[in-house]
Amino acid sequence: MSLAGKQHLLYSIRSLFHRKEQAPSSISEQGPLRALPLSPEETRQMKIRVDRWVQGKGYRMPDSTIEDCACRMGCHSVQLHRYCLNQLGMDFRTWRTRLRMEDAKALLLQEPDTSASHIGIMVGVKDRSNFLRQFFSYVGVTPEQWRRQNGI
Repeated sequence: MSLAGKQHLLYSIRSLFHRKEQAPSSISEQGPLRALPLSPEETRQMKIRVDRWVQGKGYRMPDSTIEDCACRMGCHSVQLHRYCLNQLGMDFRTWRTRLRMEDAKALLLQEPDTSASHIGIMVGVKDRSNFLRQFFSYVGVTPEQWRRQNGI
């Protein structure tokens, strides 16, 4: 059996248990497992899990790691990491930030009397300065400027 085959087998055995303490503590420790593509069935199952997580607004949980989110989705962090890279074209953190900023844009319009800081908390960014920095980086203007540009 090839090295990649052995690594895939090891990963499959680990993923059966879905126990957080068995997961590597960081993506960098997962080595060659990161490069293995998801099977079509794994991709289909991950899409269902990810869609359910997005619909439930799981991205609003503040300070969650990829391991925490994967656990809530019922998968391994390596699977989630590979799904994000291969299917969404970005890493998990970038994708989650985009979800949060799109949610924030909608909330800024839906709730014009709610402060931008509170909107940040609602979408999962606890710190005001981090929210303002992330929003500006993603949208190109501050939340208040964005509201004004959109008629609020």
